Amino acid sequence: MEFEKQTSPDQRLTFDFLQTDAVCNSAFMSYQDAFRGDSGFTNLALLFSDQCPFAIEVCTFKGCDRSEVIQRSAFTGSVLRQLDLCLRHLVRRQDSDHPDYPLEATRQTLLNCICHRDYSLGGSTQISVFSDRIEFVSLGSIADGLDLAALRLGVAHSRNPVLCSVMYAMNLTDSFGTGIDKIRISYKSQKQQPLFESSTGVFKTTLPNCSWSSEEKKKKAFFISEKDQILSFAREQGFVSRKEVEELLDSGSTKSYGVLKQLCKEGLLKQQGSGRSCIYIP
Repeated sequence: MEFEKQTSPDQRLTFDFLQTDAVCNSAFMSYQDAFRGDSGFTNLALLFSDQCPFAIEVCTFKGCDRSEVIQRSAFTGSVLRQLDLCLRHLVRRQDSDHPDYPLEATRQTLLNCICHRDYSLGGSTQISVFSDRIEFVSLGSIADGLDLAALRLGVAHSRNPVLCSVMYAMNLTDSFGTGIDKIRISYKSQKQQPLFESSTGVFKTTLPNCSWSSEEKKKKAFFISEKDQILSFAREQGFVSRKEVEELLDSGSTKSYGVLKQLCKEGLLKQQGSGRSCIYIP
């Protein structure tokens, strides 16, 4: 039996958050047969209840790697509460006229994490916020028989069909498999595009920061000397590549390589790898 139809292990459920919204409460009342089975509340009811045991965890990092954590947040309770609070958290401090991440893309990605995750697996949905991107990792790979190409074509198939139907009745989603398409459309004018990846038991969506460009890197890393610019950027990101140094200094490969070589000689940077994969670590 599907997870959402199984009897909830917790029968002392309340729905205070859900009932604060008239549309959501109306859908809740319309789907009582799905929320209550012969043995009591179902797992579908558990997901919408204030006692929902699943959570969304957000970790914000300094720069573009995981070397330094700035903030950790956890959003619990009804999946509706998690959607509301997590979305507010991700879009806070953004310029409403020029947001770092399109609101529709962020909202749709969160909805996908809630509607399509495998709730038979323990653990939380993990969201990692970097300077240049946000990574959403949800438990549960693509449904059997489908692949990423099928999702891009708009195939509507979910392991939680009743959950999706209820969210549709609440005017939060549609039932036509357009979530990924909406995410891609919201990035239509951007150079960097969203990335969708699937592995055993996991689905990952990466949204690029629309404001993160070579000019932004220059602004964030501006100091008096060229060496200071490179070192500042390398320390913030955790490493720097020769291509990034060329952008920072607005120079050719010969000069950039020369400055990097001097920084390595002074013991301020350490070369790792070779060729195109070569990076320099503080």
